[in-house]
Amino acid sequence: MENIYNRLVRDNIPDICISNNQKSKFRELDDLKYVSALNEELKEEVLDTANDTQKEEIQNSQENIENNVEAVHILLELLKHLQSLKEAILMKFENKRIKSRK
Repeated sequence: MENIYNRLVRDNIPDICISNNQKSKFRELDDLKYVSALNEELKEEVLDTANDTQKEEIQNSQENIENNVEAVHILLELLKHLQSLKEAILMKFENKRIKSRK
């Protein structure tokens, strides 16, 4: 089965295909078709860049969420600890007693 790409190739690609004994067909474009093909390449690059940026932003958001979740867990543990200290202090003096002798 023959693959049809219809895409621009960089200048050295035909030589690489020949040196690798690949049977590839290339054709030269007129100026109008060349500009059209360049526009298609540009569109694809813009989409790829946008997708990469979006993926990076999603990864950053995930990292921020994970960091926030971790911070919330730390704060909850701290609050529990403070609550325990507060209860211990309040219970300690609840009866207003002093030890006067052994």
